This record gives sequence, C-alpha cells and structure tokens, in this order.
Amino acid sequence: MTTEAIYKELHKGIEGYVRKRVNDPLSVEDIVQDIFLKAHTKARDLRDDTKIAPWLYRIARNRVIDHYREHKSTKELPEEMPDPTDENDGKEIFTCLHTLISSLPNKYREPLFLSDVEGIKQHDIATQLGLSPSGARSRVQRARKMVKERFDACCVHYICGEGHSVHSGDEDAACPACHC
Repeated sequence: MTTEAIYKELHKGIEGYVRKRVNDPLSVEDIVQDIFLKAHTKARDLRDDTKIAPWLYRIARNRVIDHYREHKSTKELPEEMPDPTDENDGKEIFTCLHTLISSLPNKYREPLFLSDVEGIKQHDIATQLGLSPSGARSRVQRARKMVKERFDACCVHYICGEGHSVHSGDEDAACPACHC
C-alpha cells in the first residue's frame, strides 16, 4: 500500500483521534502532519502491512504525549520571592500539613513520609516495606491525594501580595510576614 493510499484511508481517523485529545486546532494539524511524516520515513520498518492502522495510532498516541510534554503549563514566579530562611513564613501551613499527614492510616503515612520527607526513592520504599514498586508508588500517590483533599477541606490558605503563604481562617487578615 502506498503512502498516499494510507493517508487517504486513515487521515480522518487519525485526525479525529488527535482532535479529541488536543484542543488547539493548529496543534492538531501540526501533530497529524508529524504523524504522517514519521509514517512515511519509517514505513520500511513496518514488517506486517496489515498492522498499518494500529502502528499509526501508536505513533499518534506517542506524538500527543510528546505534545503535552513539550507544552507543560508553567506559572511565573513573582519577582519578589519570600526569604526561604524566614522561619515564620509558612509555619502555619507546615503545622497543618504535619497534622494531616499524622492523621493518615499508617499504610499511607509511612510511605508518604519516607518519600516526601526523607527523600527515599519509591523503589527503595517498596523494598523496605515489603511492597511491589507499583504498590509503593500507589500508596504514596493515594496519601498525597488524601492530604490534599483534607488540606483543601479544612485549611484556608492563600498567597499574600508579597508572595508569602498565609494560613488563616480569614483572608482579610494581615500577612504575619509582611503585614500587607
């Protein structure tokens, strides 16, 4: 089957696949073009012509993943960053997070503590706790999710005009670091 015939037969399906996953029409066009360019240049690597469609969809899937890796959203940091040596900045949030982590069931608390506080790699945590690597990873992720949900439910926090994190029951309260 020629490249042109493949394009005519599969273009709309591939384009639809990409369009469902990428919101920007210009990016969709670029990605689809990249997919068929790669298919054209790598066609001789395909050993079984009956598997062209799955091969193209695999290329499409990988290209969509690459698109999101290339276009990760980033937030600009404020020009005036808080002094990281200021012991009081963020103390309330730290206290709240410490309490929330302590309240987790041990099967989640321990892997989270080892990973995020001690800095131990999840593979080593798995060995230490007698878990599979995917089990350790899953427990750390679940623990993070539980802490976030609990934090969002009970703790009011915001960033003041000077960039300090403020933990308060009242967003109109003055920032303890800069009093803004």
